[in-house]
Amino acid sequence: MAKSGASKGAKGIKIFNDGVLEGVNVANYSIEDKKNVINYHKKMKSDPTYKMKGFEKDSIMRQYGKKV
Repeated sequence: MAKSGASKGAKGIKIFNDGVLEGVNVANYSIEDKKNVINYHKKMKSDPTYKMKGFEKDSIMRQYGKKV
C-alpha cells in the first residue's frame, strides 16, 4: 500500500484563521512575520552589512517563541 508524502505528525495550516499559523509551536506568529523573516534573509544574502530593523527583529524573535 502506498504511503502519502505527509508524515503522521504533520500539522495543517488553515487558510482563514486571522493570519495566525496553526500548528506552529509559537505564540502570535503571523503570516506577516513569516514574510518579514524571509525578506530579511534575502536582504542579508545580497548585502551582508545590512542592519536589522526593529520589526524584523520582532518577527525573528516571535519565530523562535520569544516574547517581544
